[in-house]
This record gives sequence, C-alpha cells and structure tokens, in this order.
Amino acid sequence: MKSIMKKFKNCTEIKNSNILTKQVEGVKKLYEIFREFIKDSLDFNKRLKNYSLDILFFTECFNDNNCSDEDILVLLKDLLKESKKNHGLAKGLERRLFVDEEDGGFMKELKNLIDIIFFDKRNEGIMNELKKIKSSLQGHILDFKTKINSEEKVLISYEGGVFYSLCIGILLKVAS
Repeated sequence: MKSIMKKFKNCTEIKNSNILTKQVEGVKKLYEIFREFIKDSLDFNKRLKNYSLDILFFTECFNDNNCSDEDILVLLKDLLKESKKNHGLAKGLERRLFVDEEDGGFMKELKNLIDIIFFDKRNEGIMNELKKIKSSLQGHILDFKTKINSEEKVLISYEGGVFYSLCIGILLKVAS
C-alpha cells in the first residue's frame, strides 16, 4: 500500500521544474511587452485628445468667419500633418499588437506562450504532463484496487484458517 502511494505521489509531481520556470519567464516577457504597449497606447491616446482639441479650434475659426482663407489653410495643413503622424502611430501600435516584428508582436508572443503551456510538441507543456499523469493514474488505480482485493482475500482466508479455529477454541475453553 505504501509503495502504491509513493508511486502515486511520483506520478503526480511534474518532473521538470524548468518547464514551469520557462513558462514564468515567458509570462514575465509578455508582461513587459504588454506594459510597454499600454504605455505607448496611453501616450497615443493623449495625442489624439490634443488633436481633437485642435480640430475643435479649427471648426470655431472656420464658423466665425473672422479668419482669413490663408489662416484656415495654414490650420488645415497643420491638422493634415498631425493626422498623418497619428495615422502612422496608430499603424505602428497595430503592427506591434498583431504583426510579427523582430521581437514578435504581442499577440504572437501570447500565442507562443499558450502553445508552450498547452500544446508543446516536445512534451514540455503542462497539458502534456497532465495527460501523462492522467494516463498513468489509470494503471495505479488498478494496482491499488488489486492490492485492496488481495488484502481482503488474505483476511477472509485467515478467518477460515486453522489458526483462527484454534484461537476461538482456546478462547472458549478459557471462558468456560
């Protein structure tokens, strides 16, 4: 019974602790990439906020008819220049999120980490380890049931044995 429990304990422990270390390192790397992306995204958000204020100023100038056509044209050129910069920054953020860069886009890194954790072909993923444990448990459960059944048979055969009869006979003699 003790040996079965030892085997059960061994089969439930993930043997390669470096599997978990790799995954923790992968999550840390994703965390840093995501933090940097969020910081840049928030900076871009502030930029768009300022751009919308510039557009509101332009519409006020345009509606008031107090600005000359040349002033409106200068404002429009500045807005167009800012619009092009904003468009480029938005494309850059999108590329960092979805498209492969030299470091790998965030979504690519996330997909790689998920693949390692759940579907690693080199049998290093946690899910592969858990599947191994599950399949080995079936054998251990059968061994455990067989051991219990054999111990019950030993007890039953012991109850009907000669030694049992002698003990009962001696106890009856002493009691009378």
